[in-house]
Amino acid sequence: MPISGYSLGRDIALDVMTAKGALRFDKVMKFSKKPKIATQEIVPLNGQTDELQWPKGWTGTITIERTGSTADDWQAQWEDDYFNGVNRDPSTITETITEPNGSTSVYRYENVQLHLSNAGDASGEKTIEQEFTWTARRRKKVG
Repeated sequence: MPISGYSLGRDIALDVMTAKGALRFDKVMKFSKKPKIATQEIVPLNGQTDELQWPKGWTGTITIERTGSTADDWQAQWEDDYFNGVNRDPSTITETITEPNGSTSVYRYENVQLHLSNAGDASGEKTIEQEFTWTARRRKKVG
């Protein structure tokens, strides 16, 4: 639930749907997303600079706490598929946000390519944080 009109991380839910089915994480700690924007500066002889911008997709990370072998198993299957010549269809990420006014916003990241970019550090009596890195062709508002 939002607090004093501000969105909190707990107001966001993620669903990751891969070519092999849903990728379920018990403890999502962080979801980062950034638009990729290409630009071109145009400087005519009069020196009045124009800048063109256009979308080039999205990139981000999903940080989880390791509560089982889900992330490691997914990466192992991804590697097996690659080395066995199996084509891997893209995934989708659906982000559902409970807004401060009580409404819900739903965004779908399409044509997602993701991989386990950090399998984690094992250290004494500390939890193991893992991270997926992803790119998407588009983000669409679907709700």
